[in-house]
Amino acid sequence: MKIIELLENHSGKSRSVYLEKESSFFGELAQTKQSENLINLFFLHDNSKKYNKSDDLKKISTGAVLGAGTMGGGIAWYFANNNIACFMKDLNESALDLGLKQASANFSSRLKRRRMTRDDFNKKMTSISPTLNYSGFHSVDLVIEAVVENMDIKKKVFQELETKVNDKTILTSNTSSLSVNEMASVLKDSSRFAGLHFFNPVNKMPLVEIIKHENVSQNTLDSLYKFVVDTKKTPVIVNDGPGFLVNRILSAYLNEAGYMLEEGYSIEDLDRVILEFGLPMGPCHLLDEVGIDVSQKVGKVMHEGLGDRLKPSTVLDAALEKGLLGKKSSKGVYLYDEAGKKGEINPEILELLPSQRKTSSDTVMTERLIFPMINEAANCLQDKVVDSAANLDLAMIFGIGFPPFKGGLLRFADEVGATQICEKIHSMSKDYSEDRFALSAYLQDLSKQGKGFYS
Repeated sequence: MKIIELLENHSGKSRSVYLEKESSFFGELAQTKQSENLINLFFLHDNSKKYNKSDDLKKISTGAVLGAGTMGGGIAWYFANNNIACFMKDLNESALDLGLKQASANFSSRLKRRRMTRDDFNKKMTSISPTLNYSGFHSVDLVIEAVVENMDIKKKVFQELETKVNDKTILTSNTSSLSVNEMASVLKDSSRFAGLHFFNPVNKMPLVEIIKHENVSQNTLDSLYKFVVDTKKTPVIVNDGPGFLVNRILSAYLNEAGYMLEEGYSIEDLDRVILEFGLPMGPCHLLDEVGIDVSQKVGKVMHEGLGDRLKPSTVLDAALEKGLLGKKSSKGVYLYDEAGKKGEINPEILELLPSQRKTSSDTVMTERLIFPMINEAANCLQDKVVDSAANLDLAMIFGIGFPPFKGGLLRFADEVGATQICEKIHSMSKDYSEDRFALSAYLQDLSKQGKGFYS
């Protein structure tokens, strides 16, 4: 806006006048909170690229993906895009075709924009080897499991996989919510196993959560960290726990959006206020992108692991009964065309919501959606899911697109103030639910001490 103001008011004036005003505007902008937040983020991101450069770190030259659906195809693309030849294994040809189609679609968008040549396209696609068996797995450096989110199935897969690879192969799971410790329990050598959680779509989302368990070796963690950095994504190391870090915090946000829909708030209002807050999409649109079925499964895991604080609303259950899965089925909260472009609100979802609309101020709606995330983030620090507020903010910015100019969820919280947030959450607990708005002890302590997450 300052650039537009400069052009409108000074066009045609002498160069010296123009440059003087330009430097004045720059000086004003450089002193803003947004500038400070973006500079902090730059250094935070830059520091995340540093890792243990020990000579004995595992070099990832070949890879494999187990499970060839949308996510498996995205991970196969990720390997190929970084010139790492990979196997992509599944149980049937149709699943392999789906995985190859996903990888091809990711490359095709670059081909269309002339970011790669046809020869590069063909070379990278042929570096993905679809297979129905484990032939060749003995030579791979890294395996990423991306099969269905079912603990029993994953355990069986890892028990079998361990016999098909060499003793130096790093084994990882792309699970978004299931216990990494429990998966590790079935392996003879769990020191070379960890969680490696990519966010969908893999070709766009920069964050990768590296999930520790009790017996993982430091060398495995360092090798995975180096691999993620070398392949131009942003790693954050977290401890095992329901939903790990980002999905745990995100669950509080999406869950509250579900309750607000049940109360009569409109889809349009909820998505609008969050877009205006600075997130790339509103909660209702995000549900469609994640998948209503996936959100429901993760919601149940959160409830089982963390109690009634994350008890799910009934909106997702009702939507699934109608067969509404979100973008992947072309209808969820919104309707989608064949190219996956979002259209108008789905009339079927409106049948599940109150006909009488409820309204509040934009501030009230925004706080009700954002403050539960801050509260759950405080619980994550209390439970030592992540080692610092800075790494939590890095994960939220690169994992869900929390507004970079706000510096991250917890920098934003510090700007509001722990005392004010505690007061608002306490008020919400009386108005809506004592369980869902149970105040974090960590957040209460900050308020009592007059501190912030960064001080």
